[in-house]
Amino acid sequence: MALRAWTSAAAGVVRWRLGAGAPSAVVRFENPARAFARARDPAKPRRPHTAYNLFVKANGATRPAGVTQVEHLRALAAQWKALDAGGRAPYERDAAADKARHTHEMADYDPRGGKPKRPLNAYMQFAVARRPDVVAANPGAGATEVTKMLGAEWRAMAESAKQPWQARAAAAAAEYERAKATAGV
Repeated sequence: MALRAWTSAAAGVVRWRLGAGAPSAVVRFENPARAFARARDPAKPRRPHTAYNLFVKANGATRPAGVTQVEHLRALAAQWKALDAGGRAPYERDAAADKARHTHEMADYDPRGGKPKRPLNAYMQFAVARRPDVVAANPGAGATEVTKMLGAEWRAMAESAKQPWQARAAAAAAEYERAKATAGV
């Protein structure tokens, strides 16, 4: 059964139901628009600032009294457009440095947090190995058709022909268990 969610008329209430006839759970959020937002990984490096972001950060703090935020940002955008290459150069230089920082940090970032990837099963091992041949033999076929062809080929295979793929899958599963034990997961 699929877990379904919907918001009620009362702001900040999200109801969860596990299929038809199942009881629902009510969860309250201060901001219902953010109720389904995915949590950000705190270890993931922040995205780099653009030259325009740096310009607004440097010049946006001094908003005159009586000017709305929208009007102030429009004025800053107009100033940015009016800047010549010499005026933009320091911001572009800092943006390039920030992009280099981000690239360097992303090279070290592991989104899996050190956890090993799960192993491919026998069919997926077969599909990964055979896909290039099937695509080459059927150049006009889309991804769905290629997958259907691979599935039909797998189902038509004798058990003895599946043995090498099952052995590969078993070896990958054993390697996964060793990596899991090493990672302490």
